[in-house]
Amino acid sequence: MSQIPVFRYCRNIKIKHHFKRSHIITSNLIAAVESLCRRDATLLSADATFVFMMNKLGSTQLSNDFKVTLSKRIIERRTSFSSLLQYLHKGQQKFKDNPDELEFKQLSKSNIVQLILSLVERLTLSK
Repeated sequence: MSQIPVFRYCRNIKIKHHFKRSHIITSNLIAAVESLCRRDATLLSADATFVFMMNKLGSTQLSNDFKVTLSKRIIERRTSFSSLLQYLHKGQQKFKDNPDELEFKQLSKSNIVQLILSLVERLTLSK
């Protein structure tokens, strides 16, 4: 009989901990979505937002699952133009504090030149 209240107490502590972790993860997600929905959001600010969010999620099972799923989706949807913009803005294609989950595709110098030439051609044809 004395073990039942102790078990319930320990279970309640675990449940509270899970809710607290879920709240932290959710609040980080809300901040990221608000940042991405701003009118002045760009591809560069989106990269920075995702890196910030991945670093803030922590290392619980729930957050690790979320990181893996989100990083797969980001890498699927990311185009070479995102890497080109990163290169043109910073002179490099990579954040120094990028988490391992967000290793973006690196472009070679010849790919960078080809992308720039294709953009210039598209701009001159539209005139």
